[in-house]
Amino acid sequence: MGRMIPTTRSPGVSTMSSIPEHRCWRLLSTTTVGRLAFATDDGIVILPVNFIELDRRIYVRTEPGSTIASLSEGFDDVAFEVDYHDDLNQSGWNVLVKCTARVAGITEAERALRSTGRLGPWAPGERPLMIVLTPRQISGRKVAMRRSPRRTPSIIDADVAGPLPSDPS
Repeated sequence: MGRMIPTTRSPGVSTMSSIPEHRCWRLLSTTTVGRLAFATDDGIVILPVNFIELDRRIYVRTEPGSTIASLSEGFDDVAFEVDYHDDLNQSGWNVLVKCTARVAGITEAERALRSTGRLGPWAPGERPLMIVLTPRQISGRKVAMRRSPRRTPSIIDADVAGPLPSDPS
C-alpha cells in the first residue's frame, strides 16, 4: 500500500445521505447536460451530452457514425449521471442512472422532440439519431458541510417549491 497523504479538515461537519428515487427524477429535470458512460472496443468512454427526460426515459441526440451512435445497436450496461456542486458552501448532489440503450423509434423520437425545446444539440453538425436510455436503477446522494452558526446558507438547504438545480432533498 502506498504512503497516505495528510488530510485537512474544514471547519464544520460533513454529512452524506441518499436521495429518494422521486427526487432523483426531479433533479434530472433541473439540468440539460449529463455524462454518458459505456464500454467500447477501445475502453470505457464518458461523454458529456445534452438530454431530456420524458416518461422516466432519457433521450440523447447524436449523429450516425459517432461513438454514441454505437449505442443504437443496443447496450445493456450504460450509465448516465448528472450533478451539481456549490464550491462556496461545500455541498452538492449527484444522480446516477444505470440503464440500457437502444435507438428510439420514429414515433418515440418525434414525441420526445415535441415535448421540449431543450433537446437542441449543442455540438455542431446534424444529430438525426435519437438514443433512448431505459433505466434499470436510479440513485442519488447529497453531501453538505454543516458549518458554524454564521455559515452562509446554501440553496442546497432550501425547502424547494420549484425546480432549482440544487434541490437534492
